[in-house]
Formats: sequence, structure tokens, C-alpha cells
Amino acid sequence: MGKFLKRSGGTKAKSLASRNGSDMANWRSTLQAARVKFDDDAKNTFLQHLAKTDQLGASAKAAGVCMQTVRDHADNDPDFAEAMMEARETYRDYIRSHVHDFAVLGKDEPIISKTKEGTEIIGHKTIYFPGILQMEAKRVDPSYRENAPSTNIQVNTGVLLAPGHMSPEDWIAEQEELNLTRERPNEDGT
Repeated sequence: MGKFLKRSGGTKAKSLASRNGSDMANWRSTLQAARVKFDDDAKNTFLQHLAKTDQLGASAKAAGVCMQTVRDHADNDPDFAEAMMEARETYRDYIRSHVHDFAVLGKDEPIISKTKEGTEIIGHKTIYFPGILQMEAKRVDPSYRENAPSTNIQVNTGVLLAPGHMSPEDWIAEQEELNLTRERPNEDGT
């Protein structure tokens, strides 16, 4: 029995047994009792945190379990897997709502004036985010994505090596003239 405990983490079992005041005869039940179960309360904690953050690892930590436990339950419990998808969709809806508000409504910011007595709000201004507005337009209207104005610029770069006794313009003209006078092959390659 000593070898088995040593290979399977017997130190943890011994420390748990000594804390609980139990002997080594019931080490298995001591270990199993020490494990945190992913019960409905822990699942609710996980799902609430997931709906607020869309972070699986942080939500698992908030529920007191590891990610593998969450994956196992999602694989074996279709209702839990569906609840996870709904929690993630809740977060995405929240983000979409804020993107929409920033894009369409803008954000009110105070105009602050510094005086001798301190600071004072003298008004508000609405700040719009044109990048977010453009992203929202592309998301809402697919035709905007397809017909969005674009600029196509072609740039040809390279190094022109010309003989030292000619200017580059003269050399280009000479080469163009040579290209025109060369015999071009027929369509059949002869």
C-alpha cells in the first residue's frame, strides 16, 4: 500500500488525513471528499461570470474548478453546453449594443474648465468614433462591404541600369526602339 500511495500522490493524502484527524485506512474517501464538485451552484457561478466576461478560464476559476472540469461537463451535459453558448451570446449582445451606441449615438464627455477654486464642468460634447461607425455599417449592410469605395494604387519600382554615356531616358528610348524592330514569333511559335 505504501508504494501505491507514493506513486499516486500519497503526500497529499497523508496531509489531508492528518488535517482531518483520520487514519490512513480511509485515504480514498478523504481524497474524494476534498475534491470540489461542479454542482449546480458552481455551474451558475461559472455561467454568470461567463456572461459578464466571455472568459472561460477566469469563469472556471471563479467557480472554483479547472477548465478540464468545465470541458468534461460541457461534453457530457448538453443542457450545460447550451447554457454556456447562451452565456457567451449574452456577452456578445452586450458588446454589440455598446458598439452600436458608440457608433450611432456617440459618447458624451464633459467639458471641464480649470479655475482657481478647482475644476468645473461647463458643458458636454458628443464624441463620435468613425472607425466604429464604419465597422457597424459593414456589419449591418453587406452591400456596403462589397461597394465600399477603395483606392487602387499600382507602384512599379526597380533599379534601372543604364550605360554611363547615356541618360536613363535615352537608354529607355533606345531599348523601346530595339523591341519594336525585333522579329516577333508567329502564333505557332515559328
